[in-house]
Amino acid sequence: MAISTISAQAQGDSIPGFYDGTRPELVFHLYILPNHTFYIEQMYGSEDRLIIGSWKALDASHIVLTEQRTQQDPFVVFTSPGSGKKRHFNFQYFDQNTETALAFGTTFDAKSLKYIHHPDESSFSRTNFIDMSNDSAKAVYLSLPVTETQHEVYSFDMHANDEYVSIMYNPVSTMPNFEMKAVIKQDGLYLSDTSGREDFVGKHQPLPPHYEQDLQELKDSENIPDTLHTEIEGKERAFKRIAPTRRFTAEVTLDEQQAYFGASDDEIKTSAPAIAPAKP
Repeated sequence: MAISTISAQAQGDSIPGFYDGTRPELVFHLYILPNHTFYIEQMYGSEDRLIIGSWKALDASHIVLTEQRTQQDPFVVFTSPGSGKKRHFNFQYFDQNTETALAFGTTFDAKSLKYIHHPDESSFSRTNFIDMSNDSAKAVYLSLPVTETQHEVYSFDMHANDEYVSIMYNPVSTMPNFEMKAVIKQDGLYLSDTSGREDFVGKHQPLPPHYEQDLQELKDSENIPDTLHTEIEGKERAFKRIAPTRRFTAEVTLDEQQAYFGASDDEIKTSAPAIAPAKP
């Protein structure tokens, strides 16, 4: 047993490296690090995704890659103070999940929830806007379905002087965690699905020079910061991320004909410009 373990470890030492699985229209870079961490940088069309996790050897030629996700929240909310009597809300990336819903108020009422985007419409808008009076928007309720009749609701309380509010949907939060087995053979790496089919990723290459710094910069660029800065009407404003006040499950029935935004809102104009945050 000890001899076979030492043998597997010795062969496992050759697993760390860079594997380039780039194909036409797809960039796929896999970095397997000696510290049993892996990074997958994937770009397909306009969609970018960074997957970070850990790997472990099952035997001398098989490993398993398991994602370890840090950005779990589906809704990310930033606020900036001001002296206006209205709150300017902007919504970003919600076209990537048209089953999300929204309500404003001081207390939660499931009947007041409406779809953010019409679920049967394709929208290419990345940002939409709503202006609300301070009194009518003391709290924001965002929800997404967990069953046919239940929604998970996130409540965000506004401070009295919050004037600009940026709300983003984090599409990664509802994606299934990445977990796959890989086979190392013939100096290459193959990803293996549950049926046992093996897809070639790429030949083993040494890790690039300065890979640690490059990967840290890549990771930092994907992190959702605690503070954002943007210019609005010629003035730089600081936006601070706020945490949900409550998170709960509620019975929800939504009218598919009722939504805050539709395809016709793609060209909407407003005095409250969008923020350009780090992409979730």
